[in-house]
Amino acid sequence: NFPTLSKMMDFFGLEDSESKKRAHVQLTGQMFNVHIDKLWDRCPSDPEKIARITIMLDDWQPGQFYMYGNYVYSHWKAGEAHIFDWPNVPHATANTSNYPRAILQVTGLKTSRTKKILAEAAPNDLFKL
Repeated sequence: NFPTLSKMMDFFGLEDSESKKRAHVQLTGQMFNVHIDKLWDRCPSDPEKIARITIMLDDWQPGQFYMYGNYVYSHWKAGEAHIFDWPNVPHATANTSNYPRAILQVTGLKTSRTKKILAEAAPNDLFKL
């Protein structure tokens, strides 16, 4: 029912049979405390194959942030996507703004397409869907 969102989530080419796709809205006052994701069960023999990609659906608003280790990620634009070293980097999110923070999150096994996109990606790359 949401073809544009589906295109965004499918763009990275994660293996369909193992991928989990979800929209997440963090409301004002909500947060996820610092934690490390536990995704090993998706591929215990080779956790390096697992990717978690976050796609921002709205422009950043003051008071919204992600924290990865000691780096604070903010000032994003709608459509930005990012990935991080989920088994090794503690992270957290919070929304203290007056606006909901909406994202798409795709978790799954990397394919050759995923690896190619990640290997060639640059911070200012734009992809037309």
